[in-house]
Amino acid sequence: MTHALDKVQLNTRPDGPGTTTDSNLESGSGSVMGRDLVLRDGSTLRLHTPTPDDYEDLKSFYDELSQESLYNRFHGFVRTDFPAGLDAEADGEDRVALAAWQADRVVACASYDRLPDPGVAEIAFTVADELQGRGLATQLLEQLTEIAAERGIDRFVAEVETSNTAMRRVFERAGFSSRRAGLGDLLASLDIPPTAMALARVKKDERRGLTASLRSILAPAPAAAAA
Repeated sequence: MTHALDKVQLNTRPDGPGTTTDSNLESGSGSVMGRDLVLRDGSTLRLHTPTPDDYEDLKSFYDELSQESLYNRFHGFVRTDFPAGLDAEADGEDRVALAAWQADRVVACASYDRLPDPGVAEIAFTVADELQGRGLATQLLEQLTEIAAERGIDRFVAEVETSNTAMRRVFERAGFSSRRAGLGDLLASLDIPPTAMALARVKKDERRGLTASLRSILAPAPAAAAA
């Protein structure tokens, strides 16, 4: 049976459009220390995890979005300092954020936030108006999926306006299922299969737990105190 995520595969060939090169993902950290994204037209963006020093660049990115893009992203209008601050201060644990630069300008942001349900995170994407429809959101989804799988997240969910056809296409092509979540909204969800590294980590934890249990069972009982 083909898993839904088989439709969203990391392509690390450096010789074709729509690829990812110079990968440097810090395992388990939710941090990307520099990664090239090659779009369908051959143009290259630089992806990395934003820091507090990037706040002004992030705010400028949100300030430059059209009203339609802002509305689609936030289901309404919002002060741009709020999302810029969240991205700049993402802790890499409960919230992971990625930003794509073109020269010295932020042109896209993607993030996920852990939800109270174990193993579930809500994802969101924002792409500069002039770069929409060029495969960037799909590549950002691939990057977040890789990070999430290494951190034990097994499902992504996202709320999307029914009128946001571009984002709906991204989710549909990736294998997300969707259902009505309210007036004018859809809730999209995607199960994430664990990576080989994540499975190895689980097995290691299981072996460690088994060893600790056996040690407690097999350890000699303390000698009784002399009367």
